[in-house]
Amino acid sequence: ITHHLIEPSNGSWVINKKSFGSFSAAIDLTEYLRKPVNGWPVVLEHPLMTEDYKVYEQSLADAKTKLEKAEKSLENAKRELDNEQKEAKRMRSQNGTPVPKELEEP
Repeated sequence: ITHHLIEPSNGSWVINKKSFGSFSAAIDLTEYLRKPVNGWPVVLEHPLMTEDYKVYEQSLADAKTKLEKAEKSLENAKRELDNEQKEAKRMRSQNGTPVPKELEEP
């Protein structure tokens, strides 16, 4: 176990008043130090899992799940729009109605 002062400084986070890069959250800095870094004495291999960290990890997992669902919904909406445009174009060509420019093939 080691103790170091991690604090915000000029919109980033520093350890013992030393910067190891630009990080908007302290957790990002500690994650960065889980691999060898010049100027940092020990790789953080076994972090203590505080309740805040567990909440962060769960929030991150939830956000990833929401993003995946949103991406699938977007793909489905694009596919549905494409199908509706094709159907509208087919129906207009059958009854002789001019096809609007936005439905014309590029």
